[in-house]
Amino acid sequence: MSFSMTITRFVLFLAIIMSGSTLSALSQARYTMTVEAEFDDVFFDLKEQIIGKGLVVEHIGHVGKMLERTSVAVIGSNNNHTKTYKFAKYLQFCSATLTHHATGKDAANLSICPFVLYAYETTRQPGKVTVGYRNPDFGDMDQSDPFFTRTHAFLKQLVDDIVADY
Repeated sequence: MSFSMTITRFVLFLAIIMSGSTLSALSQARYTMTVEAEFDDVFFDLKEQIIGKGLVVEHIGHVGKMLERTSVAVIGSNNNHTKTYKFAKYLQFCSATLTHHATGKDAANLSICPFVLYAYETTRQPGKVTVGYRNPDFGDMDQSDPFFTRTHAFLKQLVDDIVADY
């Protein structure tokens, strides 16, 4: 058996093992986990997790502040709307390795970059921070493709590693 055939079988084996936990994450538009912790601590750890993988955070979005700032203009001042988030932010980053592989399979897969991970704490559940990611859209790519599974497993692992720390 050739070395490349051995590697291919190993990758397929890993894809099958990971598919149990990853496929459930793939079936939804997003994957989230919730922990009881301080928002700033969780968000700091999330950012450090990305940097620790040798990736660069391209943008930090302050979506909670934006929603608060624009609520009167969008919803109106005479309403019973309560503030949804105590805190809500997202991080955008890209992986050159994953994006090269994705665009090599289909140029339209450029849409997976940037990846978005987010964290929020709602006003209804203070002290509970939800961390998650938006599933990248690979169009018509076969979901059994090892690359497809590897990309989702990578993002899921980032979130799961943060939650494991709490």
